[in-house]
Amino acid sequence: MLVVLPFENLSDDPGQEYLSDGITEELSTQLGNLNPQRLGVIGRTSAMAYKHSPKTIAQIGKDLAVNYVLEGSVRREGNKLRITAQLVEVSDQAHVWAQEYDQDVHDLLEVEDEVATNIAGKVGLSMAIAQAKSPSHVHMPTAEAHETYLLGRYYWYKRTPEGWSKSREYFRLATKKDPQYAAAYAGLAECAGRQEALAAARKAVELDPTSGEAYTALGWVQFFKEWDYIAAAEALKTAIQFDRNYAPAHHIYSGVLEVSGHFQEAIEEEKQAVLLDPLALIFRASLAEELSTAGENERAVEQINQIFAIDPKYPKAHETLGNINLRRGMYKEAINEFEASERYGGVKERAAVGYAYARLGERQTAFKILSELQALEKRKPSGDLSANLALVEIGLQHRDAALAWLDKEYEQHDDDGPWSTKVDPIFAPLRSDARFQQLMRHVRFPK
Repeated sequence: MLVVLPFENLSDDPGQEYLSDGITEELSTQLGNLNPQRLGVIGRTSAMAYKHSPKTIAQIGKDLAVNYVLEGSVRREGNKLRITAQLVEVSDQAHVWAQEYDQDVHDLLEVEDEVATNIAGKVGLSMAIAQAKSPSHVHMPTAEAHETYLLGRYYWYKRTPEGWSKSREYFRLATKKDPQYAAAYAGLAECAGRQEALAAARKAVELDPTSGEAYTALGWVQFFKEWDYIAAAEALKTAIQFDRNYAPAHHIYSGVLEVSGHFQEAIEEEKQAVLLDPLALIFRASLAEELSTAGENERAVEQINQIFAIDPKYPKAHETLGNINLRRGMYKEAINEFEASERYGGVKERAAVGYAYARLGERQTAFKILSELQALEKRKPSGDLSANLALVEIGLQHRDAALAWLDKEYEQHDDDGPWSTKVDPIFAPLRSDARFQQLMRHVRFPK
């Protein structure tokens, strides 16, 4: 196992951070693709947690259970780059390899290739086996398009509405600067609207049919935007075949397996995502959600406690614990967790709180929340609001109203979709109804 630590930006301009972050991510990707059976590479989220960290190599190696650490720096002056890189073996902190590169920014991709090749040799990988893609099958993007793509990824990882908006602009610009750049289309697919996202994902796969990232983007779109879970499963299985070290592919495929009712397989895939990116707390939260949906609430809470040991204020963990408590019938505790999630910057879970009050028998409070959501839905209808209204109606035991809202969500088709309705125990009161079964037949669920 190896981790690429965040390359340090030694440029006088702090605005060049996107370049050092981009080099970090691309080296991780290249090394992860070399020989997945023999070399595992820790994912970006966990690596970035050590940016400007005072921890030693030994401490980081222990935290992430890795054998090797790659660290380095980038200095840019105009179009000139100085990149340093060194490979350290964790067991004795010995410097296995080090190199300094003085190159033009236009040669950045060649430098990344050379670093990956050198490291492969130092960790004993056979390059004859390792080179899954021959150069003739890989399009080398233009330097301008590549730099624009790195800006897109930099803003995408901010995971804010403004960041996604900026990343969409940069990814679009990268595809215009180089219409053959598959990674730019894959990036665009993950932040564009439904039609543009599907077209971009398909283009990414067409341009690079051996890219795990491209197939992951396609699977993501088919899962969350198209609600075609059968097609998503095929795309994600292909993504994992090409890039077994790409944690997001395992994470999304786990969701597909969950909606299929294959809970144990889903849990194993999510565990693989956690192994590859142990500090990506969203993966741990998803694992907890899947365990709870499968009825393993005690194991789910254990996962949440592991998250709290890392970050007790992580909003998604509190939201997930709220959902777990709903399934356990611990409604007051669920409300407390949803309020904690909002307090720490998470989304406002009014529907889940309304459901909890309804189940507590505090119907007046539940009806008040229902009215608030109905008023919002009238002003600005959306699939999210329809799904939220269905949840409160289930709590109030209004089966007809809940089914009507789920029908409306399906017609609107502008949110993440009804995938959890088939497996989440909260929706069990609807499943015997022929109307619910008909709705489920409209969606392409795997067998």
